[in-house]
Amino acid sequence: MGLHKQTRFITGCSSGFGEQFGRQLRALGDNVVATGRNADTKLAHLKDTGATILDLDVTAPQADLNAKFQQAIDRYGGSGFYEEPGAAAYCASKFALEGAVESLAKELAWLAPGIKPLIIEAGIFSTEVMNNINHFPTASSSGDR
Repeated sequence: MGLHKQTRFITGCSSGFGEQFGRQLRALGDNVVATGRNADTKLAHLKDTGATILDLDVTAPQADLNAKFQQAIDRYGGSGFYEEPGAAAYCASKFALEGAVESLAKELAWLAPGIKPLIIEAGIFSTEVMNNINHFPTASSSGDR
């Protein structure tokens, strides 16, 4: 990364890695577009960082996703723009996302060379989202054998 300011489009900023990544990049001086569902409430804690907050549900129709991405480009321009979209099902979804981001990178390399999609694949880490997972006792842990 050079000395010029980068613009980062980050999904899932309500907590965990997305939130921390956004905070750290803002502290370094980068432009940050922090996104998540119900952004007015769930991303309110990031307003003091100076990040641009956008309501975004990654399961929305493609036209809606394109419109949100365009909002970010309109605000900061397309140069130096990066997208940072991160148990078995969890890992499988991240692997699928990796393929999508790699494919997007190849398309954007000739369509919009200033936009470089990136993905952070941290794996399972103890963040707040882990508190929302229902844990079921196994036969050995419940005493039933």
